[in-house]
Amino acid sequence: MSAARRVPPAWVLSVPIATFGMTAGFVIVTLPQMLAALGVPGGHIAVAVAVVTSPGFWVFALAPFLDVRFRRRTYALVFGLLAVCATAFTVMHHPSQILIETVMTIGYLSLALYGAAVGGWTGALIEKDQNSKLGAWNTIFNICSGGLGVLLSGYFTQHFSPGTAAALVFVIFLAPMLTFFFIPAPPPDDVIASESFLRFGREVISLFKRRQVLVALAMFTLPSASFALTNTLGGWGKDFHASPAIVSLFGGVGGMVAGDIMDVYSSGLSLMAANVPLRRTRTVFVDAALSIAASLYVLLVAQDFLGSFVAFLSLLAGVLAPWAAVFWLDMALRLRRGYDVAQLYRGTQSAYGRYRWPAIFAWLAGTVVGLLATSVPPLLKGPLAVGIFANSSLGFFLGFLVSLVLYLPFALRERG
Repeated sequence: MSAARRVPPAWVLSVPIATFGMTAGFVIVTLPQMLAALGVPGGHIAVAVAVVTSPGFWVFALAPFLDVRFRRRTYALVFGLLAVCATAFTVMHHPSQILIETVMTIGYLSLALYGAAVGGWTGALIEKDQNSKLGAWNTIFNICSGGLGVLLSGYFTQHFSPGTAAALVFVIFLAPMLTFFFIPAPPPDDVIASESFLRFGREVISLFKRRQVLVALAMFTLPSASFALTNTLGGWGKDFHASPAIVSLFGGVGGMVAGDIMDVYSSGLSLMAANVPLRRTRTVFVDAALSIAASLYVLLVAQDFLGSFVAFLSLLAGVLAPWAAVFWLDMALRLRRGYDVAQLYRGTQSAYGRYRWPAIFAWLAGTVVGLLATSVPPLLKGPLAVGIFANSSLGFFLGFLVSLVLYLPFALRERG
Protein backbone atom coordinates (compact mmCIF):
# COMPACT_ATOMS: atom_id res chain seq x y z
CA MET A 1 0.00 0.00 0.00
CA SER A 2 2.83 2.41 0.77
CA ALA A 3 4.26 1.90 -2.71
CA ALA A 4 0.83 2.54 -4.21
CA ARG A 5 0.48 5.79 -2.29
CA ARG A 6 3.83 6.98 -3.63
CA VAL A 7 2.66 6.71 -7.22
CA PRO A 8 1.72 10.20 -8.48
CA PRO A 9 -1.54 10.95 -10.36
CA ALA A 10 -1.97 9.79 -13.93
CA TRP A 11 -1.40 13.26 -15.36
CA VAL A 12 2.01 13.44 -13.68
CA LEU A 13 2.93 10.03 -15.12
CA SER A 14 2.08 11.41 -18.58
CA VAL A 15 4.23 14.54 -18.40
CA PRO A 16 7.35 12.78 -19.83
CA ILE A 17 5.35 12.10 -22.99
CA ALA A 18 5.65 15.85 -23.71
CA THR A 19 9.31 15.31 -24.65
CA PHE A 20 8.17 12.72 -27.18
CA GLY A 21 5.45 14.99 -28.57
CA MET A 22 7.64 18.09 -28.95
CA THR A 23 10.44 16.17 -30.65
CA ALA A 24 8.05 14.37 -33.00
CA GLY A 25 6.39 17.68 -33.88
CA PHE A 26 9.79 19.11 -34.77
CA VAL A 27 10.56 16.18 -37.07
CA ILE A 28 7.20 16.18 -38.84
CA VAL A 29 6.70 19.94 -39.34
CA THR A 30 9.72 22.09 -38.47
CA LEU A 31 12.38 19.91 -40.08
CA PRO A 32 10.65 19.91 -43.52
CA GLN A 33 10.27 23.69 -43.27
CA MET A 34 13.97 24.08 -42.54
CA LEU A 35 14.89 21.90 -45.52
CA ALA A 36 12.48 23.79 -47.78
CA ALA A 37 14.08 27.08 -46.72
CA LEU A 38 17.41 25.67 -47.96
CA GLY A 39 15.89 25.04 -51.39
CA VAL A 40 15.63 21.26 -51.03
CA PRO A 41 13.06 19.87 -53.52
CA GLY A 42 9.75 18.71 -52.09
CA GLY A 43 10.25 15.15 -53.27
CA HIS A 44 13.56 14.85 -51.45
CA ILE A 45 12.05 16.35 -48.31
CA ALA A 46 9.29 13.71 -48.38
CA VAL A 47 11.85 10.91 -48.74
CA ALA A 48 14.06 12.38 -46.00
CA VAL A 49 11.20 12.66 -43.50
CA ALA A 50 10.05 9.13 -44.36
CA VAL A 51 13.53 7.76 -43.70
CA VAL A 52 13.91 9.74 -40.46
CA THR A 53 10.56 8.56 -39.09
CA SER A 54 10.91 4.96 -40.31
CA PRO A 55 12.09 3.66 -36.88
CA GLY A 56 8.60 4.32 -35.61
CA PHE A 57 7.41 1.34 -37.70
CA TRP A 58 10.04 -1.26 -36.86
CA VAL A 59 11.39 -0.24 -33.46
CA PHE A 60 8.99 -2.66 -31.74
CA ALA A 61 11.40 -5.45 -32.68
CA LEU A 62 14.02 -3.89 -30.39
CA ALA A 63 11.65 -3.19 -27.48
CA PRO A 64 12.34 -6.46 -25.55
CA PHE A 65 15.83 -5.34 -24.55
CA LEU A 66 14.20 -2.54 -22.50
CA ASP A 67 13.34 -5.24 -19.95
CA VAL A 68 16.94 -6.36 -19.55
CA ARG A 69 19.40 -5.39 -16.80
CA PHE A 70 18.55 -1.69 -16.26
CA ARG A 71 15.46 0.10 -14.98
CA ARG A 72 13.03 1.49 -17.50
CA ARG A 73 13.77 4.94 -16.11
CA THR A 74 17.44 4.52 -17.03
CA TYR A 75 16.56 3.57 -20.60
CA ALA A 76 14.11 6.47 -20.83
CA LEU A 77 16.73 8.92 -19.56
CA VAL A 78 19.40 7.75 -22.01
CA PHE A 79 17.20 7.58 -25.10
CA GLY A 80 15.34 10.78 -24.28
CA LEU A 81 18.62 12.63 -23.91
CA LEU A 82 19.89 11.20 -27.22
CA ALA A 83 16.70 12.24 -29.04
CA VAL A 84 16.79 15.81 -27.71
CA CYS A 85 20.53 16.12 -28.39
CA ALA A 86 19.93 15.00 -32.00
CA THR A 87 17.18 17.60 -32.35
CA ALA A 88 19.36 20.41 -30.99
CA PHE A 89 22.24 19.28 -33.23
CA THR A 90 19.91 19.43 -36.25
CA VAL A 91 18.81 22.96 -35.39
CA MET A 92 22.42 24.08 -35.17
CA HIS A 93 23.76 22.26 -38.25
CA HIS A 94 20.71 22.05 -40.54
CA PRO A 95 22.57 23.35 -43.65
CA SER A 96 24.50 20.03 -43.60
CA GLN A 97 21.66 18.07 -45.18
CA ILE A 98 23.04 14.52 -45.28
CA LEU A 99 24.50 14.87 -41.81
CA ILE A 100 21.26 15.98 -40.17
CA GLU A 101 19.25 13.27 -41.92
CA THR A 102 21.61 10.67 -40.47
CA VAL A 103 21.61 12.26 -37.01
CA MET A 104 17.81 12.68 -36.91
CA THR A 105 17.25 9.08 -37.99
CA ILE A 106 19.27 7.98 -34.99
CA GLY A 107 17.45 10.59 -32.93
CA TYR A 108 14.02 9.35 -33.97
CA LEU A 109 15.04 5.77 -33.23
CA SER A 110 16.04 6.96 -29.76
CA LEU A 111 12.75 8.83 -29.46
CA ALA A 112 10.73 5.72 -30.32
CA LEU A 113 12.65 3.70 -27.72
CA TYR A 114 12.12 6.55 -25.23
CA GLY A 115 8.36 6.36 -25.80
CA ALA A 116 8.38 2.59 -25.34
CA ALA A 117 10.46 2.84 -22.15
CA VAL A 118 8.24 5.55 -20.63
CA GLY A 119 5.05 3.72 -21.59
CA GLY A 120 6.19 0.44 -20.08
CA TRP A 121 7.56 2.14 -16.98
CA THR A 122 4.51 4.25 -16.10
CA GLY A 123 2.03 1.60 -17.21
CA ALA A 124 3.49 -0.88 -14.71
CA LEU A 125 2.89 1.54 -11.82
CA ILE A 126 -0.90 1.70 -12.05
CA GLU A 127 -3.79 -0.73 -11.72
CA LYS A 128 -5.36 -2.13 -14.88
CA ASP A 129 -8.56 -0.16 -14.38
CA GLN A 130 -6.48 3.04 -14.64
CA ASN A 131 -5.00 2.19 -18.05
CA SER A 132 -7.64 4.13 -19.99
CA LYS A 133 -7.11 7.20 -17.81
CA LEU A 134 -3.34 7.07 -18.30
CA GLY A 135 -3.85 6.56 -22.03
CA ALA A 136 -6.10 9.62 -22.22
CA TRP A 137 -3.53 11.78 -20.46
CA ASN A 138 -0.77 10.43 -22.69
CA THR A 139 -2.81 11.44 -25.73
CA ILE A 140 -3.44 14.92 -24.33
CA PHE A 141 0.22 15.57 -23.55
CA ASN A 142 1.35 14.08 -26.85
CA ILE A 143 -0.98 16.19 -29.00
CA CYS A 144 -0.62 19.44 -27.05
CA SER A 145 3.15 19.16 -26.71
CA GLY A 146 3.46 18.28 -30.39
CA GLY A 147 1.79 21.55 -31.32
CA LEU A 148 3.85 23.43 -28.75
CA GLY A 149 7.05 21.91 -30.10
CA VAL A 150 6.17 23.01 -33.63
CA LEU A 151 5.33 26.56 -32.49
CA LEU A 152 8.44 27.03 -30.37
CA SER A 153 10.97 25.35 -32.65
CA GLY A 154 9.59 27.22 -35.67
CA TYR A 155 9.83 30.55 -33.87
CA PHE A 156 13.29 29.86 -32.48
CA THR A 157 14.77 28.83 -35.83
CA GLN A 158 13.31 31.90 -37.55
CA HIS A 159 14.21 34.57 -34.99
CA PHE A 160 17.40 33.41 -33.25
CA SER A 161 20.87 32.33 -34.25
CA PRO A 162 21.35 28.57 -34.75
CA GLY A 163 23.28 28.25 -31.48
CA THR A 164 20.68 30.10 -29.40
CA ALA A 165 17.79 28.25 -31.06
CA ALA A 166 19.49 24.89 -30.44
CA ALA A 167 20.07 25.75 -26.77
CA LEU A 168 16.44 26.79 -26.26
CA VAL A 169 15.15 23.65 -27.98
CA PHE A 170 17.44 21.47 -25.88
CA VAL A 171 16.32 22.99 -22.56
CA ILE A 172 12.59 23.14 -23.31
CA PHE A 173 12.32 19.72 -24.95
CA LEU A 174 14.24 18.15 -22.07
CA ALA A 175 12.28 19.90 -19.30
CA PRO A 176 9.39 17.35 -19.03
CA MET A 177 11.92 14.68 -18.11
CA LEU A 178 12.46 16.44 -14.77
CA THR A 179 9.35 14.60 -13.56
CA PHE A 180 11.47 11.43 -13.57
CA PHE A 181 12.54 12.39 -10.04
CA PHE A 182 8.92 12.19 -8.82
CA ILE A 183 8.00 8.86 -10.41
CA PRO A 184 8.97 5.59 -8.69
CA ALA A 185 11.25 3.32 -10.71
CA PRO A 186 10.75 -0.41 -9.99
CA PRO A 187 13.83 -2.64 -10.35
CA PRO A 188 14.21 -4.52 -13.65
CA ASP A 189 13.02 -8.07 -14.13
CA ASP A 190 15.67 -10.71 -13.58
CA VAL A 191 15.78 -11.86 -17.20
CA ILE A 192 18.48 -12.08 -19.83
CA ALA A 193 18.16 -10.67 -23.33
CA SER A 194 17.52 -14.03 -25.00
CA GLU A 195 14.65 -14.80 -22.63
CA SER A 196 13.10 -11.38 -23.21
CA PHE A 197 13.22 -11.73 -27.00
CA LEU A 198 11.89 -15.31 -26.88
CA ARG A 199 8.96 -14.23 -24.73
CA PHE A 200 8.30 -11.35 -27.09
CA GLY A 201 8.36 -13.71 -30.09
CA ARG A 202 5.86 -16.08 -28.46
CA GLU A 203 3.52 -13.16 -27.71
CA VAL A 204 3.71 -11.94 -31.31
CA ILE A 205 2.94 -15.43 -32.65
CA SER A 206 -0.03 -15.72 -30.30
CA LEU A 207 -1.37 -12.42 -31.61
CA PHE A 208 -1.28 -13.68 -35.18
CA LYS A 209 -3.49 -16.59 -34.14
CA ARG A 210 -6.32 -14.20 -33.23
CA ARG A 211 -8.84 -13.47 -35.96
CA GLN A 212 -9.33 -9.84 -34.87
CA VAL A 213 -5.62 -9.14 -35.28
CA LEU A 214 -5.52 -10.63 -38.78
CA VAL A 215 -8.53 -8.57 -39.85
CA ALA A 216 -6.98 -5.41 -38.42
CA LEU A 217 -3.70 -6.08 -40.22
CA ALA A 218 -5.54 -6.64 -43.49
CA MET A 219 -7.37 -3.34 -43.07
CA PHE A 220 -4.10 -1.62 -42.24
CA THR A 221 -2.19 -3.00 -45.22
CA LEU A 222 -4.88 -2.38 -47.84
CA PRO A 223 -4.33 1.40 -47.96
CA SER A 224 -0.58 0.82 -48.08
CA ALA A 225 -1.04 -1.61 -50.94
CA SER A 226 -3.23 0.85 -52.85
CA PHE A 227 -0.62 3.60 -52.45
CA ALA A 228 2.09 1.23 -53.68
CA LEU A 229 -0.14 0.26 -56.62
CA THR A 230 -0.61 3.92 -57.49
CA ASN A 231 3.14 4.41 -57.66
CA THR A 232 3.53 1.21 -59.69
CA LEU A 233 0.88 2.31 -62.19
CA GLY A 234 2.77 5.55 -62.60
CA GLY A 235 5.81 3.56 -63.68
CA TRP A 236 3.90 1.07 -65.85
CA GLY A 237 1.82 3.60 -67.76
CA LYS A 238 4.41 4.03 -70.48
CA ASP A 239 4.67 0.26 -71.01
CA PHE A 240 0.95 0.13 -71.83
CA HIS A 241 1.07 3.26 -74.04
CA ALA A 242 -1.00 5.24 -71.55
CA SER A 243 -0.31 8.96 -71.41
CA PRO A 244 0.78 10.51 -68.09
CA ALA A 245 -2.47 12.48 -68.06
CA ILE A 246 -4.58 9.31 -68.15
CA VAL A 247 -2.53 7.65 -65.42
CA SER A 248 -2.79 10.75 -63.26
CA LEU A 249 -6.54 10.98 -63.90
CA PHE A 250 -7.33 7.40 -62.90
CA GLY A 251 -4.85 7.31 -60.05
CA GLY A 252 -6.00 10.65 -58.70
CA VAL A 253 -9.72 9.93 -58.98
CA GLY A 254 -9.32 6.48 -57.44
CA GLY A 255 -7.30 7.83 -54.54
CA MET A 256 -9.71 10.70 -53.95
CA VAL A 257 -12.77 8.44 -53.99
CA ALA A 258 -11.23 6.09 -51.42
CA GLY A 259 -10.14 9.00 -49.27
CA ASP A 260 -13.47 10.80 -49.55
CA ILE A 261 -15.36 7.71 -48.40
CA MET A 262 -13.31 7.59 -45.21
CA ASP A 263 -13.58 11.36 -44.72
CA VAL A 264 -17.37 11.34 -45.08
CA TYR A 265 -17.66 8.45 -42.63
CA SER A 266 -15.42 10.23 -40.10
CA SER A 267 -17.40 13.43 -40.52
CA GLY A 268 -20.65 11.62 -39.76
CA LEU A 269 -19.19 10.09 -36.60
CA SER A 270 -17.90 13.47 -35.43
CA LEU A 271 -21.25 15.17 -35.97
CA MET A 272 -23.04 12.36 -34.16
CA ALA A 273 -20.70 12.65 -31.16
CA ALA A 274 -21.28 16.43 -31.16
CA ASN A 275 -25.08 15.90 -31.04
CA VAL A 276 -25.61 17.68 -34.36
CA PRO A 277 -29.09 16.58 -35.52
CA LEU A 278 -28.19 15.68 -39.11
CA ARG A 279 -28.74 12.37 -40.83
CA ARG A 280 -25.75 10.69 -42.38
CA THR A 281 -27.20 11.20 -45.87
CA ARG A 282 -27.34 14.95 -45.32
CA THR A 283 -23.79 15.13 -44.04
CA VAL A 284 -22.69 13.59 -47.35
CA PHE A 285 -24.18 16.54 -49.22
CA VAL A 286 -22.58 19.03 -46.80
CA ASP A 287 -19.17 17.38 -47.22
CA ALA A 288 -19.60 17.29 -51.00
CA ALA A 289 -20.47 20.99 -51.14
CA LEU A 290 -17.45 21.95 -49.02
CA SER A 291 -15.13 19.72 -51.08
CA ILE A 292 -16.37 21.19 -54.36
CA ALA A 293 -16.00 24.74 -53.04
CA ALA A 294 -12.43 24.05 -51.90
CA SER A 295 -11.57 22.43 -55.25
CA LEU A 296 -12.98 25.39 -57.20
CA TYR A 297 -10.95 27.77 -55.06
CA VAL A 298 -7.74 25.84 -55.75
CA LEU A 299 -8.45 25.56 -59.48
CA LEU A 300 -9.82 29.03 -60.24
CA VAL A 301 -8.60 31.41 -57.52
CA ALA A 302 -5.42 30.20 -55.81
CA GLN A 303 -2.16 31.13 -57.51
CA ASP A 304 -0.10 28.60 -55.52
CA PHE A 305 -1.66 25.28 -54.54
CA LEU A 306 1.04 24.27 -52.05
CA GLY A 307 1.03 27.70 -50.41
CA SER A 308 -2.76 27.64 -50.08
CA PHE A 309 -2.69 24.12 -48.67
CA VAL A 310 -0.07 25.03 -46.05
CA ALA A 311 -2.06 28.14 -45.14
CA PHE A 312 -5.19 26.00 -44.73
CA LEU A 313 -3.34 23.65 -42.38
CA SER A 314 -2.17 26.68 -40.40
CA LEU A 315 -5.76 27.86 -40.06
CA LEU A 316 -6.69 24.42 -38.73
CA ALA A 317 -3.99 24.83 -36.08
CA GLY A 318 -5.62 28.11 -35.09
CA VAL A 319 -8.89 26.27 -34.50
CA LEU A 320 -7.41 23.20 -32.82
CA ALA A 321 -5.16 24.99 -30.32
CA PRO A 322 -8.09 26.59 -28.39
CA TRP A 323 -9.98 23.30 -28.61
CA ALA A 324 -6.99 21.56 -26.99
CA ALA A 325 -7.16 24.03 -24.08
CA VAL A 326 -10.86 23.29 -23.44
CA PHE A 327 -10.36 19.55 -23.82
CA TRP A 328 -7.37 19.54 -21.46
CA LEU A 329 -9.27 21.42 -18.74
CA ASP A 330 -12.24 19.07 -19.10
CA MET A 331 -10.01 16.03 -18.68
CA ALA A 332 -8.00 17.59 -15.84
CA LEU A 333 -10.88 18.98 -13.78
CA ARG A 334 -14.40 18.01 -14.86
CA LEU A 335 -13.87 14.51 -16.20
CA ARG A 336 -10.98 13.14 -14.19
CA ARG A 337 -12.60 9.69 -14.23
CA GLY A 338 -12.99 9.79 -18.00
CA TYR A 339 -15.96 10.08 -20.34
CA ASP A 340 -19.01 7.86 -20.18
CA VAL A 341 -18.85 6.66 -23.79
CA ALA A 342 -22.46 5.42 -23.77
CA GLN A 343 -23.70 8.91 -22.93
CA LEU A 344 -22.03 10.35 -26.03
CA TYR A 345 -24.40 8.37 -28.24
CA ARG A 346 -27.65 9.25 -26.47
CA GLY A 347 -28.13 12.49 -28.40
CA THR A 348 -30.35 15.01 -26.66
CA GLN A 349 -30.86 12.54 -23.77
CA SER A 350 -27.15 12.56 -22.90
CA ALA A 351 -26.20 13.37 -19.31
CA TYR A 352 -23.68 15.84 -20.71
CA GLY A 353 -26.42 17.90 -22.35
CA ARG A 354 -26.67 18.94 -25.96
CA TYR A 355 -24.24 21.86 -25.85
CA ARG A 356 -21.89 23.41 -23.30
CA TRP A 357 -22.04 27.10 -24.04
CA PRO A 358 -19.12 28.12 -21.77
CA ALA A 359 -16.88 25.67 -23.63
CA ILE A 360 -18.12 26.88 -27.02
CA PHE A 361 -17.62 30.52 -26.03
CA ALA A 362 -14.09 29.92 -24.74
CA TRP A 363 -13.19 27.96 -27.86
CA LEU A 364 -14.56 30.60 -30.25
CA ALA A 365 -12.93 33.46 -28.33
CA GLY A 366 -9.54 31.73 -28.37
CA THR A 367 -9.92 30.96 -32.07
CA VAL A 368 -10.76 34.56 -32.97
CA VAL A 369 -7.93 36.04 -30.87
CA GLY A 370 -5.44 33.50 -32.18
CA LEU A 371 -6.31 34.15 -35.83
CA LEU A 372 -6.23 37.93 -35.32
CA ALA A 373 -2.63 37.55 -34.15
CA THR A 374 -1.64 35.18 -36.97
CA SER A 375 -0.49 35.75 -40.52
CA VAL A 376 -1.06 32.86 -42.93
CA PRO A 377 -0.78 34.29 -46.46
CA PRO A 378 -2.56 34.19 -48.81
CA LEU A 379 -5.65 33.31 -46.76
CA LEU A 380 -5.31 35.57 -43.72
CA LYS A 381 -3.39 38.58 -42.46
CA GLY A 382 -4.37 39.21 -38.85
CA PRO A 383 -4.33 42.88 -37.74
CA LEU A 384 -2.57 41.87 -34.51
CA ALA A 385 0.14 39.87 -36.31
CA VAL A 386 2.88 42.39 -35.55
CA GLY A 387 6.05 42.30 -33.50
CA ILE A 388 6.75 38.82 -32.14
CA PHE A 389 3.53 37.56 -33.75
CA ALA A 390 4.64 38.52 -37.26
CA ASN A 391 5.90 35.59 -39.33
CA SER A 392 5.53 33.18 -36.41
CA SER A 393 3.00 30.74 -35.00
CA LEU A 394 2.76 32.33 -31.57
CA GLY A 395 -0.76 33.53 -32.37
CA PHE A 396 -1.93 29.93 -32.04
CA PHE A 397 -0.36 29.71 -28.61
CA LEU A 398 -2.08 32.98 -27.67
CA GLY A 399 -5.41 31.47 -28.70
CA PHE A 400 -4.67 28.44 -26.53
CA LEU A 401 -4.00 30.68 -23.52
CA VAL A 402 -7.17 32.77 -24.09
CA SER A 403 -9.39 29.67 -24.16
CA LEU A 404 -7.58 28.24 -21.16
CA VAL A 405 -8.14 31.39 -19.05
CA LEU A 406 -11.77 31.85 -20.11
CA TYR A 407 -12.82 28.25 -19.53
CA LEU A 408 -10.89 27.70 -16.29
CA PRO A 409 -13.53 29.24 -13.94
CA PHE A 410 -16.31 27.09 -15.40
CA ALA A 411 -14.20 23.93 -15.24
CA LEU A 412 -13.29 24.66 -11.61
CA ARG A 413 -16.90 25.29 -10.68
CA GLU A 414 -17.94 21.87 -12.04
CA ARG A 415 -14.86 20.04 -10.87
CA GLY A 416 -15.47 16.30 -10.76
